[in-house]
Amino acid sequence: MRQNKKPRIEPSQMSEQGTDKYGENISSGIKCFLLMLGAGGFVALILWQLPNLANFILAIKG
Repeated sequence: MRQNKKPRIEPSQMSEQGTDKYGENISSGIKCFLLMLGAGGFVALILWQLPNLANFILAIKG
């Protein structure tokens, strides 16, 4: 077994600045996840309606 493991930091041992930093990291990660989820949903919606859009464009041109 490895003996040089870092000891786990308990919440009571963290400074207030450290917890604020971790809170900001978690918050920015959640924001990024929700942003990517929305972007993926938007792309999926466009790809789902692409055949209808193509037929509409062909009907206008024809």
